[in-house]
Amino acid sequence: MKIQVWADFLCPFCLIGSKQMEAAMVAEGAEAEVEYMSYSLSDAIYPAEGEPYWERLAAEKGWSEDKVIAARSDVDALATEAGLSIDWRALVRGNTKDAHRLFQYAKAKGKGTEFFRRTQEAVFLEGALISDRPTLVALAKEVGLNPAEAESVLAKGEYEGFYIRDLVRAEEIGIRGVPFFLFDEKYTIAGAAPMADFQAAIRRAQTKE
Repeated sequence: MKIQVWADFLCPFCLIGSKQMEAAMVAEGAEAEVEYMSYSLSDAIYPAEGEPYWERLAAEKGWSEDKVIAARSDVDALATEAGLSIDWRALVRGNTKDAHRLFQYAKAKGKGTEFFRRTQEAVFLEGALISDRPTLVALAKEVGLNPAEAESVLAKGEYEGFYIRDLVRAEEIGIRGVPFFLFDEKYTIAGAAPMADFQAAIRRAQTKE
């Protein structure tokens, strides 16, 4: 079984959905090739420098910081179910293009899944700035990639074509938001669905219904 996952690094539902998928695979005793695919929700609107998540939303809504955090309670409930605790006050926004390019390099080196998962966790659980190149290089090193090569990829603008390819494929399929899960090119789940939905999709894929 193969599962393709279109996701963006600044999407909390992408992290939550991935955790639900992983838990469902364990529950079903299933083995699968999981391939992450690039999708951008933010390149056009987020600057390279860090911006506190709550700060922009507070300005847009006219809310206090506490109200912004409280408004995330629905996401927190989903995160808790997936065994996660997101630190909204530490979360900062930034342009994701460099992260996606480095992810594509990681895929070429057989480390795509590890890099994507580790970077998601760094952003939402540790407050890492997604557009900070030294941070990205450090994350690449953590998953066993060559830091000098990672620095070169970022400096030279390499692997952008692979990133764009994933975006084009998403458009062809009709993906309008993420996360989006494609099981064996047949069955799909959009969004951070309950674990039971993932289990059902896994069973269908395994039995080739």
